[in-house]
Amino acid sequence: MARLPDSLFAQLLALPLGAALVLPLGVPMQAAERAIASVIEQHPMRRFAIGEHVAQPSQGEAVHNVRIGRLADA
Repeated sequence: MARLPDSLFAQLLALPLGAALVLPLGVPMQAAERAIASVIEQHPMRRFAIGEHVAQPSQGEAVHNVRIGRLADA
């Protein structure tokens, strides 16, 4: 399992409105959810959407990454 970058909190804080962050391969959804929760705990107006980014680098192959998008503040 991949380790979350130490700067994920800072990356989420700096993420522009409408932008998305695709996490490295192997980062679990639960780890991303915890990182989002820690940002929202300190900045309750921030909103994010979390989902899956699927890339197909070659025919028959699919790479799945966690994707975090920045939404408009509440």
